[in-house]
Amino acid sequence: MNRPHGGLDNKKIIQGLARFGREYKGALWLEVFIVPGVNDSEKELILLKKAINEISPVRVQLNSLDRPGACDSVVPASEERLREIAAFFSPLPVEIISRRIIASATGAAGLELESAIVATLRRRPSTVEDLSSAIGLPINDVTAVLSHLVKSNKAGTKTIKKRIFYRMIC
Repeated sequence: MNRPHGGLDNKKIIQGLARFGREYKGALWLEVFIVPGVNDSEKELILLKKAINEISPVRVQLNSLDRPGACDSVVPASEERLREIAAFFSPLPVEIISRRIIASATGAAGLELESAIVATLRRRPSTVEDLSSAIGLPINDVTAVLSHLVKSNKAGTKTIKKRIFYRMIC
């Protein structure tokens, strides 16, 4: 876990990230690492959501521990808890990034999901959010398949107005 110097000012850091996001020409993504008992209480989540809204990233990646941690007191958040937090952050564009959860999208059901995504992208470029809504599956499942398609050079991306669109490569 990060143990920042006590003199750091969180408000200034958030303001700096927000200013950077307004000036940055690319797509700003923000990762939020959830540690049960540290930053997953209602009070902490309200503060996180307020900070995320101020920073205004195009995507929020929600993550938790998925390997042995440096501190024994740090345990992973459950898949259910990450989904609850993602729902709490709505309507922010949140995707859950977790090896445990992404693995669920790579089995036999993943082949059906990939076929549905490919069929949609052949018709028109789409964002992760578009695909999630059209197919009716969580963003993290769609993201896992899109990552595979991009890595295998079957799909590509194009950023328009800080939104990332996926498209099939002919």
